[in-house]
Amino acid sequence: MPPGRATGYMHDTRTLSARLPGAYGPRMHEELPRLPSDGARDPGPWTTAGGPDLRYDDSAREQHRAWLTDSRLVERFRLLEPDAEPEYDRMIRALGLVWECPDDATVNVVGYRCAGCGSSREVAALAARCRDAP
Repeated sequence: MPPGRATGYMHDTRTLSARLPGAYGPRMHEELPRLPSDGARDPGPWTTAGGPDLRYDDSAREQHRAWLTDSRLVERFRLLEPDAEPEYDRMIRALGLVWECPDDATVNVVGYRCAGCGSSREVAALAARCRDAP
């Protein structure tokens, strides 16, 4: 994942604050950790950096984010796929907690726009269908 893309774990505010003006205080960027620029990092499997998708309400967004770190995640996954290996990436996708942008493969939390292209899930899916149509 390129530098400047916020994830569930950490983010680089140089790009984020430019995308979301006023979202942070004037000195917030100095207080947050920076991602290494050499690409040697584990940025995390999902992001909310695209900002809220207004088709979802605040409670739905909060619920999706909370479920990503829920202690019962494996238990809920086992109800869907009892014989599958409970790998985190597989679980969050199977439970519908994240969506992958068809344009840039950014994995976004449901209820948030794509951090890579800024599209909502619906717009990104529609654009991909139109692009792929014969």
